[in-house]
Amino acid sequence: MNLAETAWQHLQTAPHLGWAEEPSPVTLLPQLAQRWGLPWLGVKRDDQLPALYGGSKVRKLDYLLACEPWQSARRWSSVGAIGSGHLVALTAAAAQLDRELHAEVFWEPLSHGVLDNLAYTASTAQSLQFHRGRAGVALRAAPVLVAGRWRGGAVIAPGATVPVAALGLVRAGLELGRQVHAGILPEPQRIYLSLGSGGTAAGLLVGLALAGLATHVYAVLAVEPVFAPRLRLASLVRSIEKRLAADGLVVPPVDLRRLHLDASQVGPGYGVATPASRAMRQQLLALGVAAEDVYTGKAWAALAVDAQIAVDKGPWLLWNTVRSAQPLPARPDWATRLPLWLRQRLDLLDGAAQQQWRRRRLLQVGAAVGLTSLLMARTYQSYGHLQWQGRALDAAQAQVLMAAAEAILLPAPPPAQGEWPWLPVAQAVDAYVAGLPAGLQGEIALMLAVLDHGAPAWGRLQGLDPAQRLSFLRSLAEMPAPLGDAWNGIRDLVALGYYQLPQSWPDLGYPGPMVPDQPRPRREAYLKLVAPPGLPMRHEPG
Repeated sequence: MNLAETAWQHLQTAPHLGWAEEPSPVTLLPQLAQRWGLPWLGVKRDDQLPALYGGSKVRKLDYLLACEPWQSARRWSSVGAIGSGHLVALTAAAAQLDRELHAEVFWEPLSHGVLDNLAYTASTAQSLQFHRGRAGVALRAAPVLVAGRWRGGAVIAPGATVPVAALGLVRAGLELGRQVHAGILPEPQRIYLSLGSGGTAAGLLVGLALAGLATHVYAVLAVEPVFAPRLRLASLVRSIEKRLAADGLVVPPVDLRRLHLDASQVGPGYGVATPASRAMRQQLLALGVAAEDVYTGKAWAALAVDAQIAVDKGPWLLWNTVRSAQPLPARPDWATRLPLWLRQRLDLLDGAAQQQWRRRRLLQVGAAVGLTSLLMARTYQSYGHLQWQGRALDAAQAQVLMAAAEAILLPAPPPAQGEWPWLPVAQAVDAYVAGLPAGLQGEIALMLAVLDHGAPAWGRLQGLDPAQRLSFLRSLAEMPAPLGDAWNGIRDLVALGYYQLPQSWPDLGYPGPMVPDQPRPRREAYLKLVAPPGLPMRHEPG
């Protein structure tokens, strides 16, 4: 038995629910292939998988929900945007398996299908908590991103991207290999698919390698590049290999050079449709292929661009990961489960609700102004005078930083003498924060306020001795967000400020930057690249 067949049998016997037993079909596009100069072009139709309204998420949940702790958990917790296909599939799975689903849901711009997905999730999920953006989830519900449990449920990672779930995509790669060997399609030179959390691309890459296919995977980013670093994708591939090896299947290392990350179609950011993605969605719909703007539309747009510029063209395949075009059921009153701010943003409020929303906004603004005034008054009344000329932080925030630095860094000697021995740390942090976007500066200011006013018994951070401060700061790590994130944030800021000070280097055993007093002689290899004196900096035509 060859490796592909061994791997197939292994995944057939591994725990799974049988939601993707039959292969998804392949749609051929010969006329478009001829127009674009391709020898073959087709679409792998995961949108036609029968379970959970289709889509590649079905493949992940097929294996994930058959394993612990999710198999025996009565309640699941997960996170996604308001139009998340992941939450649609998970909501359908919860209904089918008689489980409860709690969803942390964040805003994304409206595009094709978003309201339909939101209506279904809001109608069917047991409970939902809404956030105004991804940062809100990280600050207020961080355990749903990293922990094992949240709000009484077993956490399912964003996009169900964990090694055991990726086995469903490993199986998909093997499935494609079987279709190739059956003559249904030629071996693809390239596969284009959208990349969100990365599990589909990573699992598929492993499955293709096990199938003996030399296909390259072009993962077209639907998220900002910072959320899809190549190292994280490589680590995910290796984790899948380790998972298979732990189950007794020896997997040769996958050639990561066959994974290509394409950020050309992201546009303004996650969830935002672009003119190209809208146009390509319309083209796919005209061809009878289910599609939406922010995943499949962007992947198809990248394929179309490459078809115009690629020199070496072979059989290309679009892997359609979106759910089916089948209408989703929804309760007539589903919008009443949304918070007023979201209903207002979606323009779903009736007249009475509009008035209620305006009254609530006035109360919220008034309370926020009052609380801010109180905090500012207490801050400036409680602290001694500090001559401070900060670029991003005010004097009160600088003193909170100094108090935290003393607690975290002792017994290291302070970097200065006098009344404010930890002042250089605050100055270094201030210079760093000044270069951050305004939104991050606001979050740091909020964190410092939380640290200052969250000390025990409504005391102040500076009112505690250093040992008490450190105990309080470390205790935050055991608390839910945003307090749970404050310990990591202040520790990292203090370390960033302290370790860049030359005063701290002797105690660290760091000799300093490797920069000699005199310039180093330039090496011969470099000198070959230097233009002769008098040569123009660039070639001028004519």
